[in-house]
Amino acid sequence: MEIQQLLKGATNNITATTFTADDVLNIGATSNGAEQTITTTFTATNEQGELNIVNASHAVTIAGQVGTEAARLKEVDIAAAATTTFENAVFALDLDVNTTAAADATTWTLGNVVGDDATTGGAMNVAGGTFILDTAVISGTTVFDTKEVAATDAGVELRGLVYSLLQTLLVERLHLLMELQLLVLMQMM
Repeated sequence: MEIQQLLKGATNNITATTFTADDVLNIGATSNGAEQTITTTFTATNEQGELNIVNASHAVTIAGQVGTEAARLKEVDIAAAATTTFENAVFALDLDVNTTAAADATTWTLGNVVGDDATTGGAMNVAGGTFILDTAVISGTTVFDTKEVAATDAGVELRGLVYSLLQTLLVERLHLLMELQLLVLMQMM
């Protein structure tokens, strides 16, 4: 199964998507240039099938759950320049987020699981972009469970995303320091 650029509506109600073997579903740009909402629940034989978000022109919302704890997709791949929202949890052996610009936003809810079911394998690789956490994510909840990824440096790799977060924190601290210095100078006058 490979579907690419065939989904034309703003909302695509697919009743069921079941992956077996090397099935691939590419969600590409629509012919009418609309944002897409995919309402199906994605199921798989454990660690088979691939969901690729390749629409770099308009936002894609995946409303249904992607895989389950015991039946994870082989890979979920988000292309560079894509804006994607997952309204339910994602369960995958590999999660590959290729977004790089800050405007490339991926919205996540809680309860996502990445890695090889009942062992350690698979990976979570994030090139950059922006992660947004939905309102279900509160203090003490888990957004990404990565206990079952490969126990190597490649197990979880966050490149530009971490740098962007660190850079934002440093800039905020610098602004606070400058404000404090200004207040001290004003008091000395």
